Amino acid sequence: MAQPTTTMRRPSISSGEPRASAPGAPVLIRRAREVKGLTQRELGERVGLSQSAVCRLESGGLAPPPDLLARITHVLDLPADALCAVFAGAEPQQWRQWVWASPRTPNEKLLLLALLDRPDARSAVDVLIARTGLGTGTVRSLTERLLCEGLLRCEEDPDQWRTVLAFAGYPGQAPGSA
Repeated sequence: MAQPTTTMRRPSISSGEPRASAPGAPVLIRRAREVKGLTQRELGERVGLSQSAVCRLESGGLAPPPDLLARITHVLDLPADALCAVFAGAEPQQWRQWVWASPRTPNEKLLLLALLDRPDARSAVDVLIARTGLGTGTVRSLTERLLCEGLLRCEEDPDQWRTVLAFAGYPGQAPGSA
C-alpha cells in the first residue's frame, strides 16, 4: 500500500555544514527508539523531523541541536545521565541552550543556570540560595531531585571543607565522576 505524501515541510536540523554527532549519541538514540518500539518515522513525527533526518541522526551524520535533543530525550524517556553522555565535552553554551529548551520547571532551570554561570559549574547550596533567590527548602528539594536524575553530583571542596554541588555534564568532566 502506498504511503500518503505530505506537503508539510519539516524543519531543518542543520544550519550550515553538517556536524558530526557526539560519540555514542547515534547508538543511544537508535537503541532508545527501538526499546520504545518506535520506527524512525514515528520518532520523527513526535519530534518534528522527517524519517530521513532521524536516519542521519542515528548514523552520526548530524548532531541534534539542544532544543531538538531536549524533545528527543523527552519522547524517548532518556535519563539525565544518558543526556550527559551525549553532551560529554559540550561547550557550556550548549548546556545553557539545552536547559532553556528542556521541559524542566522554571525553578529547576534557574538552579541549573546558576550552576552553569559559575566558572567550574560547582557551588555550595548556600551560594545557590543567594544566587537564585529561592528558599532553602526549595533549593534542597530541587537539588535532591536533580541529584537523583543524574544532572547534579556532590563533590567535596577541599579548600572550603564542605560539600558542593556540581553540574554533572560540565565539559571535561565525566558524568557521574566525583
